[in-house]
Amino acid sequence: MDVTKAVVYRNMRAFAARPVANVIPMVFPLMFFATFAGGFSRLSDLPAFEQAFGSNYVTFQFAFVWLQASAFQGMFSGFGIARDYESGFARRMMLAAPNRYGILSGYLVGTLMRSMLGAAIVFSVGRLAGARFAGGIVDTVLLVSSGFMLTALASLWSAGVALRFRSIQAGPLMQMPIFIVIFLSPVFLPLAAMTGWIKQPARINPFTVFIEEARNFLTGRDARGFLLFVVAMATLAVLSTWAVRGLRSAERAG
Repeated sequence: MDVTKAVVYRNMRAFAARPVANVIPMVFPLMFFATFAGGFSRLSDLPAFEQAFGSNYVTFQFAFVWLQASAFQGMFSGFGIARDYESGFARRMMLAAPNRYGILSGYLVGTLMRSMLGAAIVFSVGRLAGARFAGGIVDTVLLVSSGFMLTALASLWSAGVALRFRSIQAGPLMQMPIFIVIFLSPVFLPLAAMTGWIKQPARINPFTVFIEEARNFLTGRDARGFLLFVVAMATLAVLSTWAVRGLRSAERAG
């Protein structure tokens, strides 16, 4: 716990010193929001869209943008770890920490705390753009919680990559799998309204459960929080193992 608190304290000091830099993970998702919600809004006229979703297209895209922004927050956590290794600071932490798992958990907790600013930005922009929150308080809490869970999952993935390579040059390896998983999902249409080859990978994509349930939380209908919890816990177990093995790889490297 002492190690975790020390790493969190350092990360929050860095956050306070450069708050603008921590808004960068929000830039691309908000650009996508403006592009998709405006450029593809006529898709809401399709009968299949109305039957499968039942709200406006801004609300539909808001769920995607919220989860994408959450994933990006976690992804940028790996960039921070890689930069700490390149500067030599991470190796000093490894020498000083009696329990090095605290380093990993410190980065994770720090990322979750910083992501609260991102959540405030995304939800404020969504409300101003016309996103409708038809669900109740419980649905809204579950919507926010699903985003923070995705931040944790993306953080564990990128941390595992950063700890293995210990260089910012591994950035594309942190980014590309997250981009692929996100965009092989029901981004532009509900899963029930999709056709063609992309529907099959979207059907088995774990991210599809996140995005479909987020949209259900927004509309307040057919929400299946238990399914989301099961998928999240299973993915958390896999990515936690991935990150811990990355930590052991960093320990062996010295």
